[in-house]
Amino acid sequence: MKIVSRVEGPLLHVEVSGEEVLDGRGARLLQEEVLERLERGTLLVLSLRALRDVDSAGIGALISILKAVRGHGGRMALVEVPARIQSVLQITRLSCIFEIYPDEKAALAALAAVPV
Repeated sequence: MKIVSRVEGPLLHVEVSGEEVLDGRGARLLQEEVLERLERGTLLVLSLRALRDVDSAGIGALISILKAVRGHGGRMALVEVPARIQSVLQITRLSCIFEIYPDEKAALAALAAVPV
């Protein structure tokens, strides 16, 4: 799994690629990457466009990351979420707790509109 991240002020943009499924190993790597870069008030934009699916470990990682971001007074947005993963989030009713946007531009507009 390849995880590319960049920091621009309070914005942490992370993109996952290199694998089709966010599973145990990838979930751990993603959590480690985000937690290493997490600061007070971080606005995390997490792009999932290169993924096809997510398993329970991947869902667990997304929830853990969300809790950590909120614990640091920040916000998290999922962007470019494939239909299969959106379906999993809807079935598990997790789509209600995640902020999901079609792209980074929409996420940034929404995150900027509501202060942390």
